[in-house]
Amino acid sequence: MMKISFDDTQYASEKDIPWAPMGPDPRGGVDIRIFRVDSKNNRMAFLNRFHPGFIAMKHRHVGEVHAYTLTGRWHYFEYDWAAGPGDYVYEQPGTIHTLEAFPDNKGFTDVFFVIEGGLDVYDNDNNLLLAVTIPMFEEMYKQGLDALGLPYPTAILRD
Repeated sequence: MMKISFDDTQYASEKDIPWAPMGPDPRGGVDIRIFRVDSKNNRMAFLNRFHPGFIAMKHRHVGEVHAYTLTGRWHYFEYDWAAGPGDYVYEQPGTIHTLEAFPDNKGFTDVFFVIEGGLDVYDNDNNLLLAVTIPMFEEMYKQGLDALGLPYPTAILRD
């Protein structure tokens, strides 16, 4: 029998980690709540809350992405499926897409993501605008918290 100590397991509660607008994007429409930052493996676990009609900029994931939808519906313009509550999406490294939370959603679309390695953001002409790393994601969260006058939560799990 394998013995598991408390040190092998970490716990975070949403009540200790506030929502914050995701960075300085003037378009708004997306909030983030980070649960874990694993800088050693360049990975992050977080919850996004997309407002109805939110459209992300086209982006390419550098590493794997796991997404689990809790509420609402969303899709990528480039594919013919739509994810809703209870749906899981796996993305291989290198996938390029544009996320939309359906405009007719009656409330927020909440999606739990685990991403590796960050992402590259493109403009409408497919020119690279920004390479977003895991530390940059965390910095955008901090900026959102600052805008709300909130401190960085100590409850976020670290590697």
